[in-house]
Amino acid sequence: MTVDQTEHMHIVMSPEALTSTGRPNKHYVGTTSGNTIFPVGNPDNEWKLTVAQKRTLYGPDARTIDYDPDAHKAKLVIRDDSAIEPVNFWGMTHLLYEEIIHRIQAKAVIDLTATDTFALTCIEVGIPYLGLCLTSHHVDLLKHRLSAAVFEKFTVENNPLYKAKLAQTVSKLNTTTENDDGGQSKKNAAKAKPKAKPRAKRTPKAIVAAAGEQTKDGEGDGEGDGEGDGEADGDGDVTDTEVL
Repeated sequence: MTVDQTEHMHIVMSPEALTSTGRPNKHYVGTTSGNTIFPVGNPDNEWKLTVAQKRTLYGPDARTIDYDPDAHKAKLVIRDDSAIEPVNFWGMTHLLYEEIIHRIQAKAVIDLTATDTFALTCIEVGIPYLGLCLTSHHVDLLKHRLSAAVFEKFTVENNPLYKAKLAQTVSKLNTTTENDDGGQSKKNAAKAKPKAKPRAKRTPKAIVAAAGEQTKDGEGDGEGDGEGDGEADGDGDVTDTEVL
Protein backbone atom coordinates (compact mmCIF):
# COMPACT_ATOMS: atom_id res chain seq x y z
CA MET A 1 0.00 0.00 0.00
CA THR A 2 1.30 3.45 -0.90
CA VAL A 3 0.17 6.81 0.41
CA ASP A 4 0.16 9.80 -1.93
CA GLN A 5 1.83 12.59 0.05
CA THR A 6 1.80 15.10 -2.78
CA GLU A 7 -0.22 18.29 -2.37
CA HIS A 8 -0.87 20.45 -5.42
CA MET A 9 -0.88 24.23 -5.38
CA HIS A 10 -2.34 26.16 -8.32
CA ILE A 11 -0.65 29.47 -9.04
CA VAL A 12 -1.86 32.04 -11.54
CA MET A 13 1.06 34.21 -12.71
CA SER A 14 2.26 36.36 -15.55
CA PRO A 15 3.81 34.78 -18.70
CA GLU A 16 7.16 36.38 -17.85
CA ALA A 17 7.49 34.14 -14.81
CA LEU A 18 7.31 31.04 -17.01
CA THR A 19 10.30 32.16 -19.07
CA SER A 20 12.50 33.23 -16.16
CA THR A 21 15.94 31.66 -15.87
CA GLY A 22 16.25 28.75 -13.47
CA ARG A 23 18.17 29.39 -10.25
CA PRO A 24 18.69 27.62 -6.93
CA ASN A 25 15.76 27.42 -4.58
CA LYS A 26 15.77 29.75 -1.58
CA HIS A 27 15.10 27.21 1.17
CA TYR A 28 14.70 23.80 -0.43
CA VAL A 29 16.78 21.42 -2.50
CA GLY A 30 16.78 21.73 -6.26
CA THR A 31 16.22 24.68 -8.56
CA THR A 32 13.31 26.79 -9.72
CA SER A 33 13.29 24.87 -13.03
CA GLY A 34 11.46 21.96 -11.37
CA ASN A 35 7.81 21.72 -10.41
CA THR A 36 8.27 20.07 -7.01
CA ILE A 37 9.17 21.56 -3.63
CA PHE A 38 10.22 19.20 -0.85
CA PRO A 39 10.40 18.41 2.01
CA VAL A 40 7.84 20.86 3.39
CA GLY A 41 7.55 20.93 7.19
CA ASN A 42 4.72 21.91 9.47
CA PRO A 43 3.93 25.57 10.16
CA ASP A 44 5.23 27.16 13.36
CA ASN A 45 3.05 29.33 15.58
CA GLU A 46 -0.10 28.23 13.78
CA TRP A 47 -3.12 30.52 14.07
CA LYS A 48 -5.76 28.86 16.25
CA LEU A 49 -9.19 29.87 17.53
CA THR A 50 -12.04 28.25 19.41
CA VAL A 51 -14.73 26.48 17.41
CA ALA A 52 -17.17 29.26 18.35
CA GLN A 53 -14.79 31.93 17.05
CA LYS A 54 -14.26 29.97 13.84
CA ARG A 55 -18.01 29.84 13.22
CA THR A 56 -18.06 33.63 13.56
CA LEU A 57 -15.07 33.98 11.25
CA TYR A 58 -16.48 31.74 8.52
CA GLY A 59 -20.02 33.11 8.82
CA PRO A 60 -23.47 31.51 8.58
CA ASP A 61 -22.89 30.26 5.02
CA ALA A 62 -20.02 28.02 6.09
CA ARG A 63 -20.93 24.37 5.67
CA THR A 64 -19.61 21.23 7.27
CA ILE A 65 -18.83 18.16 5.20
CA ASP A 66 -21.89 15.91 5.12
CA TYR A 67 -21.31 12.19 4.88
CA ASP A 68 -22.97 8.92 5.72
CA PRO A 69 -21.25 7.54 8.84
CA ASP A 70 -22.31 3.99 7.98
CA ALA A 71 -21.05 4.13 4.42
CA HIS A 72 -17.73 5.65 5.45
CA LYS A 73 -17.42 3.53 8.59
CA ALA A 74 -16.76 6.64 10.63
CA LYS A 75 -18.32 8.30 13.62
CA LEU A 76 -19.71 11.80 13.71
CA VAL A 77 -17.68 14.03 16.01
CA ILE A 78 -19.49 16.64 18.07
CA ARG A 79 -17.21 19.67 18.31
CA ASP A 80 -17.35 21.65 21.54
CA ASP A 81 -17.53 25.43 21.16
CA SER A 82 -14.57 25.88 23.52
CA ALA A 83 -12.31 23.45 21.65
CA ILE A 84 -9.20 24.97 20.05
CA GLU A 85 -8.59 24.32 16.35
CA PRO A 86 -6.38 25.72 13.58
CA VAL A 87 -8.15 28.44 11.63
CA ASN A 88 -6.96 26.77 8.42
CA PHE A 89 -6.29 23.06 8.44
CA TRP A 90 -3.22 21.88 6.52
CA GLY A 91 -1.54 25.24 6.85
CA MET A 92 1.85 25.84 5.27
CA THR A 93 5.09 27.06 6.76
CA HIS A 94 6.28 30.59 5.94
CA LEU A 95 9.35 29.05 4.27
CA LEU A 96 7.14 27.63 1.53
CA TYR A 97 5.53 31.00 0.85
CA GLU A 98 8.95 32.63 0.69
CA GLU A 99 9.99 29.93 -1.75
CA ILE A 100 6.98 30.53 -4.00
CA ILE A 101 7.63 34.28 -4.07
CA HIS A 102 11.28 33.56 -4.89
CA ARG A 103 10.50 31.04 -7.63
CA ILE A 104 8.12 33.21 -9.63
CA GLN A 105 9.64 36.55 -8.59
CA ALA A 106 6.23 37.75 -7.44
CA LYS A 107 5.64 41.49 -7.32
CA ALA A 108 2.28 41.18 -5.54
CA VAL A 109 0.04 38.41 -4.20
CA ILE A 110 -3.73 37.94 -4.42
CA ASP A 111 -4.76 35.21 -2.00
CA LEU A 112 -8.23 33.75 -2.62
CA THR A 113 -8.47 32.70 1.03
CA ALA A 114 -6.70 35.17 3.30
CA THR A 115 -4.22 33.50 5.63
CA ASP A 116 -2.06 35.06 8.30
CA THR A 117 1.14 33.25 7.29
CA PHE A 118 1.10 34.26 3.62
CA ALA A 119 0.13 37.84 4.51
CA LEU A 120 2.93 38.14 7.08
CA THR A 121 5.43 36.67 4.62
CA CYS A 122 4.53 39.31 2.03
CA ILE A 123 4.92 42.05 4.65
CA GLU A 124 8.38 40.75 5.53
CA VAL A 125 9.40 40.42 1.88
CA GLY A 126 8.00 43.86 1.10
CA ILE A 127 5.38 43.16 -1.57
CA PRO A 128 1.64 43.98 -1.61
CA TYR A 129 -0.79 41.33 -0.40
CA LEU A 130 -4.53 41.21 -1.08
CA GLY A 131 -6.43 38.47 0.73
CA LEU A 132 -10.12 37.71 0.30
CA CYS A 133 -11.87 37.40 3.67
CA LEU A 134 -15.09 35.48 4.23
CA THR A 135 -16.76 37.87 6.68
CA SER A 136 -16.18 41.19 8.43
CA HIS A 137 -15.22 39.17 11.52
CA HIS A 138 -12.56 37.46 9.42
CA VAL A 139 -11.19 40.89 8.54
CA ASP A 140 -11.12 42.03 12.18
CA LEU A 141 -9.57 38.83 13.52
CA LEU A 142 -6.94 38.76 10.77
CA LYS A 143 -6.02 42.41 11.40
CA HIS A 144 -5.63 41.73 15.09
CA ARG A 145 -3.53 38.65 14.38
CA LEU A 146 -1.26 40.46 11.92
CA SER A 147 -0.86 43.53 14.15
CA ALA A 148 0.43 41.40 17.01
CA ALA A 149 2.66 39.35 14.68
CA VAL A 150 4.20 42.39 12.99
CA PHE A 151 4.89 44.13 16.30
CA GLU A 152 6.64 40.98 17.52
CA LYS A 153 8.79 40.90 14.36
CA PHE A 154 9.86 44.48 15.09
CA THR A 155 11.76 43.12 18.10
CA VAL A 156 13.28 40.03 16.45
CA GLU A 157 16.88 40.62 15.46
CA ASN A 158 17.83 39.70 11.86
CA ASN A 159 14.17 39.86 10.80
CA PRO A 160 13.50 42.17 7.81
CA LEU A 161 11.07 44.16 10.00
CA TYR A 162 13.50 44.53 12.92
CA LYS A 163 13.65 48.01 14.48
CA ALA A 164 16.61 48.34 16.82
CA LYS A 165 15.40 51.37 18.81
CA LEU A 166 11.95 49.89 19.34
CA ALA A 167 13.45 46.56 20.38
CA GLN A 168 15.69 48.31 22.93
CA THR A 169 12.73 50.29 24.30
CA VAL A 170 10.58 47.17 24.67
CA SER A 171 13.47 45.35 26.34
CA LYS A 172 13.94 48.20 28.85
CA LEU A 173 10.21 48.29 29.58
CA ASN A 174 10.15 44.55 30.20
CA THR A 175 13.17 44.82 32.48
CA THR A 176 11.64 47.71 34.42
CA THR A 177 8.37 45.84 34.80
CA GLU A 178 10.16 42.76 36.09
CA ASN A 179 12.15 44.84 38.61
CA ASP A 180 9.03 46.66 39.79
CA ASP A 181 7.21 43.39 40.24
CA GLY A 182 10.15 41.94 42.13
CA GLY A 183 10.45 44.99 44.43
CA GLN A 184 6.75 45.00 45.14
CA SER A 185 6.88 41.30 45.96
CA LYS A 186 9.66 41.94 48.47
CA LYS A 187 7.71 44.79 50.08
CA ASN A 188 4.63 42.62 50.36
CA ALA A 189 6.69 39.84 51.90
CA ALA A 190 8.20 42.27 54.45
CA LYS A 191 4.78 43.63 55.43
CA ALA A 192 3.26 40.23 55.86
CA LYS A 193 3.32 39.01 59.45
CA PRO A 194 5.14 35.71 59.85
CA LYS A 195 3.09 32.86 61.10
CA ALA A 196 4.11 31.74 64.59
CA LYS A 197 4.13 28.20 65.75
CA PRO A 198 1.42 27.44 68.31
CA ARG A 199 2.59 28.01 71.89
CA ALA A 200 3.34 24.90 73.82
CA LYS A 201 0.95 23.96 76.60
CA ARG A 202 1.97 24.65 80.20
CA THR A 203 3.47 21.50 81.59
CA PRO A 204 3.65 21.29 85.44
CA LYS A 205 6.82 19.93 86.94
CA ALA A 206 6.39 16.43 88.15
CA ILE A 207 6.00 15.94 91.85
CA VAL A 208 8.02 13.02 92.92
CA ALA A 209 7.32 11.58 96.30
CA ALA A 210 8.10 8.26 97.77
CA ALA A 211 5.19 6.10 98.58
CA GLY A 212 3.83 7.07 101.97
CA GLU A 213 5.95 10.26 102.15
CA GLN A 214 4.06 13.39 103.18
CA THR A 215 4.82 17.01 103.98
CA LYS A 216 4.48 18.45 107.44
CA ASP A 217 0.84 19.28 106.73
CA GLY A 218 0.26 15.77 105.48
CA GLU A 219 -0.08 16.77 101.86
CA GLY A 220 2.30 16.74 98.95
CA ASP A 221 2.67 20.16 97.37
CA GLY A 222 4.37 21.05 94.12
CA GLU A 223 4.38 23.97 91.82
CA GLY A 224 6.10 24.54 88.56
CA ASP A 225 5.80 26.44 85.34
CA GLY A 226 6.94 25.30 81.97
CA GLU A 227 6.75 27.38 78.83
CA GLY A 228 7.43 26.44 75.25
CA ASP A 229 8.85 29.15 73.03
CA GLY A 230 7.56 29.31 69.44
CA GLU A 231 9.65 30.41 66.48
CA ALA A 232 8.25 32.55 63.69
CA ASP A 233 8.24 30.96 60.24
CA GLY A 234 7.92 33.07 57.05
CA ASP A 235 6.11 31.65 54.03
CA GLY A 236 8.09 31.48 50.68
CA ASP A 237 6.85 31.11 47.84
CA VAL A 238 -1.91 28.31 -13.26
CA THR A 239 0.95 26.15 -12.84
CA ASP A 240 0.74 23.02 -10.87
CA THR A 241 3.41 22.90 -8.22
CA GLU A 242 3.66 19.76 -6.15
CA VAL A 243 4.32 20.18 -2.45
CA LEU A 244 5.60 17.19 -0.55
